Amino acid sequence: MKWESKEKENLGWTLMELLVVIAVLGILVALLLSILGKAGERGKQVICANNLKQIVTANLIYANGDDSGRLSPRDDPGKYPLFHHNWLWIHGGVDPNLYYYPGANQRYEPNLVLIDPFTGKPYIPDLSGPIRNAKTTAGNSYQMLTFYRNMENFWNGNTDYRNNADAVLKTLDRLNNYRHRYDAFSLKGKVAGPSETWLYCNGDRENFYPDPENNYGVTGANVGFCDRSVRWIRREDYVYNHELSQDNNRTRAYSR
Repeated sequence: MKWESKEKENLGWTLMELLVVIAVLGILVALLLSILGKAGERGKQVICANNLKQIVTANLIYANGDDSGRLSPRDDPGKYPLFHHNWLWIHGGVDPNLYYYPGANQRYEPNLVLIDPFTGKPYIPDLSGPIRNAKTTAGNSYQMLTFYRNMENFWNGNTDYRNNADAVLKTLDRLNNYRHRYDAFSLKGKVAGPSETWLYCNGDRENFYPDPENNYGVTGANVGFCDRSVRWIRREDYVYNHELSQDNNRTRAYSR
């Protein structure tokens, strides 16, 4: 005698099974988005590093052709001949598009060229200086550091750092011989050398520290060194490395 089961096979999903599947898919999507976000940021950092590499190389080529080996045509940090970065665009042929951090949200118009009424020379307004506020202010994305001790007043509470008479212009000879005046981080007397001396870095509000208002984020920043290398400096190592390069008597993240 043949028996047939009266129970029907349950081919559907239970509510619990559906919730488990949805939860697993949510976790996978979150992980994927995190990976893609990190990959995107890493891609921006690579493009930024390439920009800095080209800018630093052009700057050092200029210095090698200068009679005094100066890394900048300005002899005083309070003066900006040819409007800051414009001198390297004019004399070094640097593509103005290199001065923009990929994905930055500040306004930047590299093709807007004006004529200075006093000198008759062309200049790009947005190359006149780095951004001051990443969300609202126009400007380029990088800061040049062609002087030692140019911000020591700033770290001692004087915001008018450009009037610092103790600033020392970086030259090819000084890169190998300059000794620290200050003892911050026990660096007095130390020679940093080209491989530890900054020439350009990601620009910000002039506090030289990764924070939420900077286009490059809070984890660190790219720095172009005087040996033509470009390295990512982590937030936790930033103050020390900046002081090692600049000799500003800096021991903290912010001036106040």
